[in-house]
Amino acid sequence: MRALVDSGAILLRIYTFALLNAIMQLLYDLITVVKKMTISMTKSYVIKGKPVPLARPRFVGKHVYDEQKQEKILFGWELRAQNPSFEVCEIRMEIEFCMPICGCSKKQTAEMVGRPHGKRPDLDNLIKFVLDASLGILFEDDSLVSEIVARKVYMLIPCTRIKVSPYGEEQETYIK
Repeated sequence: MRALVDSGAILLRIYTFALLNAIMQLLYDLITVVKKMTISMTKSYVIKGKPVPLARPRFVGKHVYDEQKQEKILFGWELRAQNPSFEVCEIRMEIEFCMPICGCSKKQTAEMVGRPHGKRPDLDNLIKFVLDASLGILFEDDSLVSEIVARKVYMLIPCTRIKVSPYGEEQETYIK
């Protein structure tokens, strides 16, 4: 009789161990699924048109005048139409300028695509304009942006590409 009780206890331990292994595997699978869902939280936006740098505020008497108010509103409308919303986030920007008009061959033009744009406007002013225009649309406060990676390049069609992801999500350095 005692042998039956001992073998029953051993079987119970084996089943308990198997059940714990199955639960551990389910938890591991659940964590993997949650990580994949986080990766899909990255959103990309394209604002067509010539990139606009942030201009200095103008002072008229005791009042401050923002001469770019309309441009910021239009930029914001285009972003809002793409339905964004983030909390703490990381931003990747690629600001694309139209190539200079010259008597270049198609081969020379093709070689210029993707090359760095080393002329005015300054990259920091372009970034400031995007952040100001995105305020209240991409994020409630620009202090929620934890990281910014940006570059200016020549492309055939000018636009501003923005890729926003939740903080801590790994992604490539530049937008493809």
